[in-house]
Amino acid sequence: MQTSLSYSQFVATTLAGLETVCAAELESLGATQVVPLNRAVRFKGDKSLMYKMNYCSRTALRILVPLADYAVADTEEYYQTLTGYAWEKLFTCDDFFAIEVVGSHPAFTNSMFAAQKCKDAIADRFRKIYDRRPGVNLDNPDFRIHIHLQQERITVSLDSSDEPLFKRGYRIGSVPAPLNEVLAAGLILLTGWDRKLPLFDPFCGSGTIPTEAALMAKQVPAGTLRAQWGFMHWKDFDAELWNTVKATADALQIESDTEIYASDIDAHNLNIARRNMESAGISKMVKTSLSAFEQYPFPAKPGIIVTNPPYGERLRPFDMVSQYKGIGDTLKQHCPGYQAWLIGSDMETMKFIGLKPDKKIPVFNGPLECRFMKFSIFDGSRKAMKTRPPEAG
Repeated sequence: MQTSLSYSQFVATTLAGLETVCAAELESLGATQVVPLNRAVRFKGDKSLMYKMNYCSRTALRILVPLADYAVADTEEYYQTLTGYAWEKLFTCDDFFAIEVVGSHPAFTNSMFAAQKCKDAIADRFRKIYDRRPGVNLDNPDFRIHIHLQQERITVSLDSSDEPLFKRGYRIGSVPAPLNEVLAAGLILLTGWDRKLPLFDPFCGSGTIPTEAALMAKQVPAGTLRAQWGFMHWKDFDAELWNTVKATADALQIESDTEIYASDIDAHNLNIARRNMESAGISKMVKTSLSAFEQYPFPAKPGIIVTNPPYGERLRPFDMVSQYKGIGDTLKQHCPGYQAWLIGSDMETMKFIGLKPDKKIPVFNGPLECRFMKFSIFDGSRKAMKTRPPEAG
C-alpha cells in the first residue's frame, strides 16, 4: 500500500438519485474521466481541483482522496493490512482522527465493528513506533478516514471535506423535515433550470430551495460561508494555492435579475426562511410572502415551480388527499405555461394531483424513498392535459 497522498483520482459522495447531475457538475468544474457510481462519482484531477470541488460543488457531500483499495478475506487480514499502513506519514500523535465506515463486507456484522478494528490498527501502529497514539475525536477531528466496504473489497480514503458539504454555513434556523442543501441544489439541477426563468417555491419551509436557486443564479460558490475543510489540517496543505482557487471562483460571481419567489402558509417557517436567506446574502433577490398555495397570485408569464409539499409524516391522511387535490386544481387553474416539479414520498396520495407526470425521478430525502415529478401545465382547453390520476411509481 502506498503511503503518500496522490492527487490524481478522487471520489465525490452524493445522494441517491443525484449521481448524474453531480457528475455533470464536476465535469463543468474541470474534472476528467468522470464516472457516476452508486451514491458517488469517481473523477480525476489534481490538488487544485480538489480544493475547487470542496469550495464550489453544490451536489457533492464529500470529496474523498483514495489511499488504497484491496481485498481482505476476514477481520484479521483487515486489521493486519491497516496496521501495515504508514499512518505516521499522514498525521502525528498530537492529531485527532475519526473513522467513518459505509457499505458491507461478509466478514463484518456491522460498520461500527469495522470502524473499531481500524481504530485499533492505527493506535497499535503508533504505539509500536512512538509508545503513544493519536486521539479519537468524532466531532472535530484533524483527519477523517473513510472506509468503503463492498463485497470483499475495502477502499480506504482520506476525507478532504471533514464536515459534509451540505453544511453551507447559512442555515440559522430550521423547520421539521427540512431539505438537505445538497438535495435542494440537486433537485433544481435535475429540472434543467436555465437560471433565468422565474422560479417559485410555494411550500418553502426554511427556504432551502429558493436560497440554493439564488446562489446558483448569482454563481456564488457553495462553500463561500464555510471557514474549515479537512484538507487544511494535512501536512501538504498549500495555503497560497487555496487562496488562488477561492479568488478565482469568487471572481465569477455575477449580479442576477432572475425572479425567485418563496412563500409558505406558516409565518414561523417563513420567518426562519427569511433569516436563512439573509444569512446567505440573497434576501434581496428572493421575494417572500405569507400565503397558502391555493391563494398565491402566480404571474401570467411562464415560470418553474420547484417545491417540497408536506409529506404524510406531517399530515393526516384526509389532509393529504385534500392538499394534493388542491395542488392539482391550483396548477390547472392558475399556472398555464408553467413547469411544476414536486418531490413526494407517498405515490398513492400524489395521484390526487390529477395530472399525468412527464417524469418521475427516484431520489431519497433522508431515509424516505421519493419521486421527483415533473408536470407540464397547459391551458385547460388543451387536449394534451391528462386529468386522470397517474399510475404510482
